[in-house]
Amino acid sequence: MGISITTIDELKASPFKWSDESGLNIKINSGSLDVQNCTCLINSANLTLIANQTNYIYVDQSDNTIKTNTTGFPVKSCYLWIMTTDADSITNKSDQRTKIRVAAHSEYKTQATWLLDTNYSVDSGWLELDLSSIAPTGAATVKVDMKASDSGTPTDNNWFGIRKPGETGDTRYSKVSPLVSGRESIRYAEMGINSNKKIEYRVIPNGNMAVKLQLVGWGYGN
Repeated sequence: MGISITTIDELKASPFKWSDESGLNIKINSGSLDVQNCTCLINSANLTLIANQTNYIYVDQSDNTIKTNTTGFPVKSCYLWIMTTDADSITNKSDQRTKIRVAAHSEYKTQATWLLDTNYSVDSGWLELDLSSIAPTGAATVKVDMKASDSGTPTDNNWFGIRKPGETGDTRYSKVSPLVSGRESIRYAEMGINSNKKIEYRVIPNGNMAVKLQLVGWGYGN
C-alpha cells in the first residue's frame, strides 16, 4: 500500500522526498495528504536532526506541518522517514511513506471512505465490523474519525463507541456522544485491531442516531 518507489528519478519526483542534505541538516519536500476527506498541501521543511540518535520525521496532523523528534511517531501523525545519525552526518534513511495515504496516489482512493454509515433507533448491542478485506499487511491499528448525530436530545448514556473484540460488558475504547440534538459530533481515534482484523461497535441512541466511521489510515507494529 502507499507509494511504490523503484527508481532514483521516482525518488526525486515523489512527495515528501528528502533533498539538500548537508551534515545533520536535511530538507523534506512538500506533498499532499488526504486528511479527514480533504486534500491538504503540506509545505516543505528544513530540519536539523539530533546527532547520534534515531530521528523520526512525520507530518503532525494537529497543524499539518513536517516535524522530527527522537522519541517515536506521535499517535496523530503521518509517517515519513526514520533517519539515524552519527556525530555529524546522517547514516541511514528508512522510508516510511508507504504507511500513509498520499493524495496524489490513487491506491487508497479505490477503497471505501466509510467503514460504517448507518442509522439506529434502538440499542444496537455490540456488533462486529470486519476490516480484513482492506487492512494492509502488517497493520496493527486502525485510525478513524467517529461521527454521530441524534434526532433526540442525547445524554451521556447515549453514544457511539468502538472496541476490540473480546472486551466484555460496557467496555469501549473510544466513544462519541452527540450531546446537542441534530448536531454532528466528531472524534478521532486510533485503536488496535485483532489478528483477524476486526473491531466491534455499539450505538445507543436517544431518538434516531446517524453514525459514521471514516477510515483515516493505519498504524504498524504497535
